[in-house]
Amino acid sequence: MNVYLIYIACIICIIWIMLSSGCNTSITGNESMIDLENSVVEEEIDIFLTDGYLPDYDAQNQFSWYKNAAIIKNTVFFKYGSMLYFYDENSRSMGPLCGRAECMHDNGTCNAYIGDSYEFCYYNEKLYWAEKDYKTNKIFLFSMNLDGSEHTIIQEIPQPFQLNSSESSLRIHRGYVYMAEVIDTIEEGREYHNLYLGRMELEDKKSEVDMILEKKVVFGTGVDFWLNFWGNEMYFLERDFDSGNIEKGTTGILYQYDIHESELVRVSEEIFLHETPWDFLVTSNGIYISMFNFEQQTFYDKRILKFDAETATWVTIAEIPDYHTGEPFLLHQNIMAAAWGMETPRYTITDFEGSIVRSGDLPLMEGQERVSVVPMVATDQFVLFDVKPHVNTGGTESMILVPLDQEEELQVLCS
Repeated sequence: MNVYLIYIACIICIIWIMLSSGCNTSITGNESMIDLENSVVEEEIDIFLTDGYLPDYDAQNQFSWYKNAAIIKNTVFFKYGSMLYFYDENSRSMGPLCGRAECMHDNGTCNAYIGDSYEFCYYNEKLYWAEKDYKTNKIFLFSMNLDGSEHTIIQEIPQPFQLNSSESSLRIHRGYVYMAEVIDTIEEGREYHNLYLGRMELEDKKSEVDMILEKKVVFGTGVDFWLNFWGNEMYFLERDFDSGNIEKGTTGILYQYDIHESELVRVSEEIFLHETPWDFLVTSNGIYISMFNFEQQTFYDKRILKFDAETATWVTIAEIPDYHTGEPFLLHQNIMAAAWGMETPRYTITDFEGSIVRSGDLPLMEGQERVSVVPMVATDQFVLFDVKPHVNTGGTESMILVPLDQEEELQVLCS
């Protein structure tokens, strides 16, 4: 009898030990998962403290103004009309960013459709853009996968930002959404330009805008801006000018913002006579602006300046020959591209030393009469130009790829 009781007691003990072990294993497993998630967040935060360039988490600086595109590895994404297109450098294939076989790519049901959104950007394996919900009259930040699938609402864009014009910018850098915009208002019968620069945490639906810079000027005083990043710093170039009196010159103000300390510092302020900053680019080699001369009839003279931190001044590093091309845009690491439209569109591509890489005419497509031309994107191999018909003229928009190798022919991607 005692042996039997001992046997039963042993069985009960074994079962209790097994159950206790199972519970402990479950708790340990949950704790391990929590520890893993915390370690991933901590690792991401640690990465964000680096001064180097993070391809998946840092804003792509060459797309800071008028250049509505992104580069991910060997694929270029660009906006064509209301659609997002891709161009694969390796296969040289191109098309709307939509993988649905039954789709005609001609309306809002297409995966490539992002409507009137002026800007989009790349961040951590996704493309982001702002879009207005006309039922609620609110602006939302959207994302999609790199194949165009899974359009997802991320969060609301708070007032005052509208992000629906060429005077707005949307960038995502190291966990924050940065927004800049010039918005016109009328107060007590007087018109004003309002410059706003702010940021909010990405994917935090309760996040409010941290306003970094606000400025109000009387209508007639023009205000433009460029937004670039490098590592833990944001660089913001403000351009002010009196549209009624160009003799006053153009003022360029450079700000630097520590993204961790949330501190904005005015680094320099300089007046330029008879010329104006036209583009702004921060690279691993320094901070650059391109200058566009408009004195008398020399509308085509241009130069490239580099910022000298010791003297807090801009120093000329290159003067670009005339070549009858217009506004100079800084692209990539060492590429400047300028173009001129109208009835005979043409282009000039140089390096930052002023040496001509390639120049020539751009073809007009069927129906195009008068066009404007903007360099959209540059790589080590080519520059992509956006050719748009003037209002009330014929033709449709076209995208023309110009290889840097002069032996290669121009390629029309879209028309």
